[in-house]
Amino acid sequence: MILRYTQAGGTNETLPEKLKDTTRMFQIERSADRVQVGFSNLVVVFELTGDRWSHSLEQIGGGSSRLCSLEGGADDAEPCSPAFQDLWFEPMGTDTCEFQMMGQAGQAIFSAAIRLDAQSGKVDFEICARRKKPAARVGMTSTYQIVSGPHGAGGGSNAGCDVWQIESLPVPGNEVSVTPPVIATEDGRIVAGYCEQTGCEPSESLKQIRWRYQILARPQA
Repeated sequence: MILRYTQAGGTNETLPEKLKDTTRMFQIERSADRVQVGFSNLVVVFELTGDRWSHSLEQIGGGSSRLCSLEGGADDAEPCSPAFQDLWFEPMGTDTCEFQMMGQAGQAIFSAAIRLDAQSGKVDFEICARRKKPAARVGMTSTYQIVSGPHGAGGGSNAGCDVWQIESLPVPGNEVSVTPPVIATEDGRIVAGYCEQTGCEPSESLKQIRWRYQILARPQA
């Protein structure tokens, strides 16, 4: 598993154990299998779980709620979330940083750019699944579980619960013209991407499928 830190000049180093205040508005700490980023009213954690990096978001202040990615198994041909074995960190200014991820599972190669914006408090996910073989069945969703705090069922381009606002966004230049909705279920699961649940399944002829969504923790009283 790779965890790298890309400096502004383009050189790669091992991510330091503490990177507090390097980008002013972020507090970043890491161990060999965990990276924690604190900013705005959020804590975002990347954690090495089995053969892949999972991630979670925790709302802080005025209550608490946690949103965790649901990961598939090592043998899943179509995992419920992309499998990421490699993780890179790149600071992008005083109030923005980005994590880049890459991995594979089944017949897909996955990549992601996850941008954290300290000014807005938003986390922007742009995901790509590339087929290794034409017409191969691949996972095309990102799935989360609300593990604490209130939740409710719903759907649409903007779904979530009382705490979490999850919005599906178009991807510029995407081969798929339809932007899939985000689905929130009664058991606290949230699904973004393309699948039967969201009512959007791209053509099997496409070599790559891309989807994008933003997560924001609503301020709590």
